[in-house]
Amino acid sequence: MKALAGWVLAGRLNAVSVACGFALPGMLLPPLLVLSMAVPALVGLRQGARAGLMVVLGGGFVMTALAIAFAHLGFMAQALVIVALWLLVWAVSQVYRSYASAGMMAVAAGGIGFLLIGLIYVAAYLWKGMEPRIIWFVLLEVFAQPVLEQTGLTQSEAEMESLLTTMAVLMTGGVVNAVCLLIILSLLLARWWQAMLFNPGGFRAEFHGLKLGRFAAWLMVGLLAATLVWRSGITLDLLFVAWLLFFFQGLAVAHSLTAQTGTHPFWLVILYVLMALLPYTIPVLSALGFAESWFNTRELIRKRMAGGPGGKD
Repeated sequence: MKALAGWVLAGRLNAVSVACGFALPGMLLPPLLVLSMAVPALVGLRQGARAGLMVVLGGGFVMTALAIAFAHLGFMAQALVIVALWLLVWAVSQVYRSYASAGMMAVAAGGIGFLLIGLIYVAAYLWKGMEPRIIWFVLLEVFAQPVLEQTGLTQSEAEMESLLTTMAVLMTGGVVNAVCLLIILSLLLARWWQAMLFNPGGFRAEFHGLKLGRFAAWLMVGLLAATLVWRSGITLDLLFVAWLLFFFQGLAVAHSLTAQTGTHPFWLVILYVLMALLPYTIPVLSALGFAESWFNTRELIRKRMAGGPGGKD
């Protein structure tokens, strides 16, 4: 990884080739897409906005040329999405570069998520005069229902309609959440690469201190209240994005407390295994991150371990 990061920063052509090289298989394997997005993020973090933007434009030129060469509508759409993701991650990288804060980076990614949700709702009302979930339901009936029928997951039309309705409600928030997740993961990877090359150990301290701030916590409270009272689709979608941000804060809390208390890192491995096998572990971490905004557990533990106010004598 260190050699790859060094190669990316050695020249603009190197960066473009790596970004495009990972983007093509990344269309099928999302983890490789994270590696591709981390390239303009790394260049933007280390060399500034102009250098990062040039990588995005160079990669966009290559992807456009390939799309024209293949003359395949599906490939063209995927190429357009990848270039858009490069542009978004480059934009957030400049927030990260300016503030040197993983928390501010996550908040910026969440802000993009909120903006995307707003744009989707505006586009849906301008296009069809209805909420996105209704459009999603129609699309799922056409494209997903035949596949679901073959799997035998549902036994009746009522069960199928209920399943499609649930999926339609979750689609907007799910798609935007995926975009925010890719942005945050690629920027964390890029920051790790940068730390390996120029500031060993710096990424660990920065990630352990990831904090969204009290405003984000109050925003979460407002979204929870609005969703419970009005049961609005847009508030639910915004809530999904907010929960994702607090998941990363919860993950940072888990890493930080493990380091502060001297707990064996093996427990972090168990945590990641649980996240992979039991998806309900993820909202638990989000709840931990949300609670951290109010109780500041990391600082309390730090003071206690150091024998500060309220700690040991």
